[in-house]
Amino acid sequence: MSAMCLSLKRAVQIYALCLTSVLFISSISAYGQSQEQIDEYQKEFEEEYQKLRPQMVTALNAMHVGEVVRLQDGSSYLPRTSDGLTMEAKQKVDAWGSPFCIIPVGNRVAVVSGGPSHLSCDALPLTAEQIAKSKGLHFGPSGVVAFIAIRRRGVE
Repeated sequence: MSAMCLSLKRAVQIYALCLTSVLFISSISAYGQSQEQIDEYQKEFEEEYQKLRPQMVTALNAMHVGEVVRLQDGSSYLPRTSDGLTMEAKQKVDAWGSPFCIIPVGNRVAVVSGGPSHLSCDALPLTAEQIAKSKGLHFGPSGVVAFIAIRRRGVE
């Protein structure tokens, strides 16, 4: 999976940028911009936001699922998908309504969305080797979003 890694800090920065843009749009008329300029900026922002929103929702939900999984005892059984986890229902799914695939590899676990094309857990472009060498948030081809967390150790 040739992916761009995105840290939680960067995800929060992007979200803050979206909020800042909304505030900017609402205050720009105070600086002498014409309504036409404001409308054009708002249209461009809305188009970008609509492109990014599903991936941001998916990334945030993947991180929630990852945190639930990470905090479980390392020797605990993990379900194949997020459907089997005890947590808020709307956080168990990606932006397209599909549950996340949960793929454990050693002390790491990948929480993966099949993206808008709803790739099945068996069809994801992600290998065990990639999971073992990664951590954090990754965006891949076909809109796939993966969050790789390190599980805590089992009780000895």
